[in-house]
Amino acid sequence: MSGDYLFVGPDLMTKYGAMLNEPADRAEEILTEYEGESDAVGERPWGHGDEMAGIFESNFVPAEQDFRDYVGILVDVLRETAVNTIYTAEQYRISDAGAEEFAYDLLKNMPDSPGGPDDLGNPGGLPGGNGRR
Repeated sequence: MSGDYLFVGPDLMTKYGAMLNEPADRAEEILTEYEGESDAVGERPWGHGDEMAGIFESNFVPAEQDFRDYVGILVDVLRETAVNTIYTAEQYRISDAGAEEFAYDLLKNMPDSPGGPDDLGNPGGLPGGNGRR
């Protein structure tokens, strides 16, 4: 980050946060397609009963389950990140609106001249005040 400030664009955060659903959708489609094709060939299409089938099964089955788990986790993480990014953007929007309202109220209620604590909040003639200039 360059400079001494942080810029947050809530509209862009919302836009790009929502876009995280696109790769989640695609990963989910890939997993669904894979599972459909895998189910179509049936259980143990590599055979069973011989040494080669046993070796293949001992390596392939755990790896296939890991693949299914990892893609499922990827989908969940992308969707959760999308939701959290959009939520954070909304919190920035709320914070910005509150800061603007606070600044407006502060300027509106400035005293027309410096004084003690009793003068704070009295309408004044300073720019933004309610008094005469």
